[in-house]
Amino acid sequence: MRNVVTIARKELQAYFASPIAYVVIGFFAFVFGWMYASILGWFVSQGMQAGLGMGERLLIHGAAGGVGTAAVQLGRAAGARVTATVRDAQLRERVAALGAEAIAPEGFAEHGPFDVVLELVGATNLADDLGALATGGRIAVIGVGAGAVTEINLLALMGKRARIHGSTLRARSLEDKAAAARALERHVLPLLADGTVGVPVAATFPLAEVHEAYERFAAGGKLGKVVLTLD
Repeated sequence: MRNVVTIARKELQAYFASPIAYVVIGFFAFVFGWMYASILGWFVSQGMQAGLGMGERLLIHGAAGGVGTAAVQLGRAAGARVTATVRDAQLRERVAALGAEAIAPEGFAEHGPFDVVLELVGATNLADDLGALATGGRIAVIGVGAGAVTEINLLALMGKRARIHGSTLRARSLEDKAAAARALERHVLPLLADGTVGVPVAATFPLAEVHEAYERFAAGGKLGKVVLTLD
Protein backbone atom coordinates (compact mmCIF):
# COMPACT_ATOMS: atom_id res chain seq x y z
CA MET A 1 0.00 0.00 0.00
CA ARG A 2 2.83 2.41 0.82
CA ASN A 3 4.28 1.86 -2.65
CA VAL A 4 0.91 2.60 -4.24
CA VAL A 5 0.61 5.85 -2.26
CA THR A 6 4.17 6.82 -3.21
CA ILE A 7 3.47 6.22 -6.90
CA ALA A 8 0.21 8.19 -6.70
CA ARG A 9 1.95 11.14 -5.07
CA LYS A 10 4.71 11.08 -7.69
CA GLU A 11 2.04 11.17 -10.41
CA LEU A 12 0.42 14.15 -8.71
CA GLN A 13 3.76 15.93 -8.42
CA ALA A 14 4.46 15.25 -12.10
CA TYR A 15 1.06 16.63 -13.05
CA PHE A 16 1.53 19.81 -11.04
CA ALA A 17 4.99 20.25 -12.56
CA SER A 18 3.62 20.08 -16.11
CA PRO A 19 2.95 23.22 -18.21
CA ILE A 20 -0.76 22.48 -18.53
CA ALA A 21 -1.07 22.45 -14.74
CA TYR A 22 0.21 26.00 -14.58
CA VAL A 23 -2.31 27.04 -17.21
CA VAL A 24 -5.16 25.30 -15.40
CA ILE A 25 -4.22 26.46 -11.92
CA GLY A 26 -3.29 29.96 -13.05
CA PHE A 27 -6.61 30.37 -14.77
CA PHE A 28 -8.31 28.86 -11.71
CA ALA A 29 -6.64 31.46 -9.48
CA PHE A 30 -7.46 34.36 -11.80
CA VAL A 31 -11.19 33.74 -11.75
CA PHE A 32 -11.26 31.64 -8.59
CA GLY A 33 -14.89 32.02 -7.71
CA TRP A 34 -16.15 31.07 -11.16
CA MET A 35 -13.72 28.21 -11.62
CA TYR A 36 -14.56 26.84 -8.18
CA ALA A 37 -18.15 26.97 -9.29
CA SER A 38 -17.28 25.28 -12.55
CA ILE A 39 -15.71 22.32 -10.81
CA LEU A 40 -18.63 21.83 -8.45
CA GLY A 41 -21.12 22.56 -11.21
CA TRP A 42 -19.45 19.99 -13.42
CA PHE A 43 -19.64 17.35 -10.68
CA VAL A 44 -23.34 18.05 -10.24
CA SER A 45 -24.23 18.34 -13.91
CA GLN A 46 -22.35 15.26 -15.11
CA GLY A 47 -23.52 12.74 -12.54
CA MET A 48 -20.41 12.51 -10.39
CA GLN A 49 -22.56 13.45 -7.40
CA ALA A 50 -26.16 14.44 -8.13
CA GLY A 51 -26.54 12.28 -11.24
CA LEU A 52 -28.11 14.92 -13.46
CA GLY A 53 -29.10 13.37 -16.78
CA MET A 54 -29.91 14.84 -20.16
CA GLY A 55 -33.46 16.17 -20.27
CA GLU A 56 -33.83 16.32 -16.49
CA ARG A 57 -34.93 19.47 -14.69
CA LEU A 58 -32.33 21.37 -12.66
CA LEU A 59 -33.17 24.15 -10.19
CA ILE A 60 -30.34 26.52 -9.22
CA HIS A 61 -30.77 28.93 -6.32
CA GLY A 62 -28.90 32.23 -6.21
CA ALA A 63 -28.12 32.01 -9.90
CA ALA A 64 -26.93 35.61 -10.40
CA GLY A 65 -23.67 35.00 -8.51
CA GLY A 66 -20.43 33.53 -9.81
CA VAL A 67 -21.34 30.01 -8.72
CA GLY A 68 -24.83 30.32 -10.12
CA THR A 69 -23.87 31.66 -13.54
CA ALA A 70 -21.37 28.82 -13.94
CA ALA A 71 -23.91 26.22 -12.86
CA VAL A 72 -26.57 27.54 -15.26
CA GLN A 73 -24.23 27.27 -18.23
CA LEU A 74 -22.85 23.86 -17.26
CA GLY A 75 -26.33 22.51 -16.60
CA ARG A 76 -27.43 23.71 -20.02
CA ALA A 77 -24.31 22.18 -21.61
CA ALA A 78 -25.20 18.86 -19.96
CA GLY A 79 -28.59 18.88 -21.67
CA ALA A 80 -30.67 19.73 -18.60
CA ARG A 81 -33.65 22.07 -18.51
CA VAL A 82 -32.51 24.76 -16.11
CA THR A 83 -34.62 26.93 -13.82
CA ALA A 84 -32.82 29.62 -11.81
CA THR A 85 -33.97 31.74 -8.88
CA VAL A 86 -32.75 35.35 -9.02
CA ARG A 87 -33.77 37.85 -6.34
CA ASP A 88 -32.87 40.99 -8.32
CA ALA A 89 -35.58 41.37 -10.96
CA GLN A 90 -33.27 43.48 -13.12
CA LEU A 91 -30.84 40.58 -13.48
CA ARG A 92 -33.33 37.87 -14.44
CA GLU A 93 -33.26 38.62 -18.16
CA ARG A 94 -29.46 38.37 -18.20
CA VAL A 95 -29.51 35.07 -16.30
CA ALA A 96 -32.13 33.79 -18.73
CA ALA A 97 -29.77 34.65 -21.58
CA LEU A 98 -27.28 32.15 -20.10
CA GLY A 99 -29.75 29.33 -20.70
CA ALA A 100 -32.22 29.25 -17.80
CA GLU A 101 -35.79 30.10 -17.00
CA ALA A 102 -35.15 32.85 -14.45
CA ILE A 103 -37.76 33.22 -11.70
CA ALA A 104 -38.22 35.01 -8.38
CA PRO A 105 -37.20 32.99 -5.30
CA GLU A 106 -40.64 33.35 -3.76
CA GLY A 107 -42.90 30.45 -4.73
CA PHE A 108 -40.18 28.58 -6.62
CA ALA A 109 -41.63 25.22 -5.57
CA GLU A 110 -44.66 25.89 -7.77
CA HIS A 111 -42.39 25.60 -10.81
CA GLY A 112 -41.39 22.01 -9.99
CA PRO A 113 -41.03 19.14 -9.87
CA PHE A 114 -37.25 19.18 -10.27
CA ASP A 115 -34.91 16.22 -10.60
CA VAL A 116 -31.94 18.07 -9.10
CA VAL A 117 -31.76 21.15 -6.88
CA LEU A 118 -28.44 22.98 -6.54
CA GLU A 119 -28.73 24.78 -3.22
CA LEU A 120 -26.48 27.84 -2.98
CA VAL A 121 -28.52 29.84 -0.47
CA GLY A 122 -28.85 27.49 2.48
CA ALA A 123 -31.18 26.34 5.20
CA THR A 124 -34.09 28.67 4.47
CA ASN A 125 -34.83 26.87 1.19
CA LEU A 126 -34.41 23.26 2.17
CA ALA A 127 -37.97 22.37 3.18
CA ASP A 128 -39.34 23.86 -0.04
CA ASP A 129 -36.52 22.22 -2.02
CA LEU A 130 -37.75 18.88 -0.75
CA GLY A 131 -41.33 19.77 -1.60
CA ALA A 132 -40.30 20.75 -5.12
CA LEU A 133 -38.41 17.50 -5.83
CA ALA A 134 -39.62 14.86 -8.23
CA THR A 135 -39.65 11.27 -7.04
CA GLY A 136 -36.05 10.10 -6.85
CA GLY A 137 -34.83 13.71 -6.85
CA ARG A 138 -31.52 14.95 -5.45
CA ILE A 139 -30.56 18.08 -3.52
CA ALA A 140 -26.92 19.20 -3.67
CA VAL A 141 -25.97 21.73 -0.98
CA ILE A 142 -22.89 23.80 -1.78
CA GLY A 143 -23.75 27.11 -0.10
CA VAL A 144 -25.18 28.10 3.29
CA GLY A 145 -25.01 31.90 3.22
CA ALA A 146 -28.59 32.18 4.49
CA GLY A 147 -28.12 29.68 7.29
CA ALA A 148 -26.79 26.20 7.96
CA VAL A 149 -29.38 24.75 10.36
CA THR A 150 -32.92 23.76 9.46
CA GLU A 151 -35.66 21.19 10.07
CA ILE A 152 -37.05 18.90 7.38
CA ASN A 153 -39.75 16.27 7.17
CA LEU A 154 -38.00 12.91 6.91
CA LEU A 155 -41.26 11.24 5.89
CA ALA A 156 -41.33 13.46 2.81
CA LEU A 157 -37.70 12.55 2.10
CA MET A 158 -38.53 8.86 2.36
CA GLY A 159 -41.74 9.15 0.36
CA LYS A 160 -39.91 10.75 -2.56
CA ARG A 161 -36.95 8.38 -2.29
CA ALA A 162 -34.88 11.56 -2.36
CA ARG A 163 -31.23 12.23 -1.54
CA ILE A 164 -29.56 15.23 0.08
CA HIS A 165 -25.79 15.64 0.00
CA GLY A 166 -23.23 18.39 0.42
CA SER A 167 -19.99 19.27 -1.31
CA THR A 168 -17.04 21.59 -0.81
CA LEU A 169 -13.58 21.85 -2.33
CA ARG A 170 -11.45 23.52 0.34
CA ALA A 171 -11.41 20.60 2.78
CA ARG A 172 -10.58 17.96 0.17
CA SER A 173 -7.29 16.10 0.01
CA LEU A 174 -4.52 16.92 -2.46
CA GLU A 175 -5.54 13.88 -4.47
CA ASP A 176 -9.18 15.00 -4.69
CA LYS A 177 -8.15 18.53 -5.68
CA ALA A 178 -5.87 17.12 -8.38
CA ALA A 179 -8.75 15.04 -9.71
CA ALA A 180 -10.92 18.16 -9.73
CA ALA A 181 -8.23 20.05 -11.66
CA ARG A 182 -8.09 17.23 -14.20
CA ALA A 183 -11.88 17.28 -14.53
CA LEU A 184 -11.70 21.03 -15.08
CA GLU A 185 -9.01 20.58 -17.72
CA ARG A 186 -10.90 17.84 -19.56
CA HIS A 187 -14.46 19.05 -19.35
CA VAL A 188 -14.72 22.76 -18.53
CA LEU A 189 -11.80 24.41 -20.34
CA PRO A 190 -12.92 23.05 -23.75
CA LEU A 191 -16.37 24.57 -23.14
CA LEU A 192 -14.72 27.90 -22.40
CA ALA A 193 -12.52 27.59 -25.48
CA ASP A 194 -15.41 26.96 -27.86
CA GLY A 195 -17.67 29.58 -26.31
CA THR A 196 -20.26 27.17 -24.93
CA VAL A 197 -19.77 28.76 -21.50
CA GLY A 198 -18.22 32.06 -20.54
CA VAL A 199 -17.24 34.18 -17.56
CA PRO A 200 -19.64 37.15 -17.33
CA VAL A 201 -17.86 40.48 -16.74
CA ALA A 202 -19.85 43.22 -15.02
CA ALA A 203 -17.24 45.99 -15.26
CA THR A 204 -13.58 46.62 -16.08
CA PHE A 205 -11.29 49.13 -14.37
CA PRO A 206 -7.60 50.03 -14.79
CA LEU A 207 -5.46 49.12 -11.80
CA ALA A 208 -5.12 52.80 -10.88
CA GLU A 209 -8.88 52.85 -10.19
CA VAL A 210 -8.84 49.96 -7.75
CA HIS A 211 -10.89 51.90 -5.16
CA GLU A 212 -13.63 52.60 -7.69
CA ALA A 213 -13.53 48.94 -8.71
CA TYR A 214 -14.03 47.83 -5.12
CA GLU A 215 -16.93 50.24 -4.71
CA ARG A 216 -18.55 48.70 -7.79
CA PHE A 217 -17.91 45.24 -6.39
CA ALA A 218 -19.41 46.10 -2.99
CA ALA A 219 -22.43 47.88 -4.43
CA GLY A 220 -24.18 44.66 -5.48
CA GLY A 221 -26.75 44.44 -8.24
CA LYS A 222 -24.24 43.10 -10.74
CA LEU A 223 -23.94 39.97 -12.83
CA GLY A 224 -20.37 38.81 -13.35
CA LYS A 225 -16.87 39.75 -12.33
CA VAL A 226 -15.33 43.14 -11.70
CA VAL A 227 -11.98 43.00 -13.52
CA LEU A 228 -8.82 45.05 -12.99
CA THR A 229 -6.60 45.53 -16.03
CA LEU A 230 -2.86 46.23 -16.07
CA ASP A 231 -2.90 48.52 -19.12
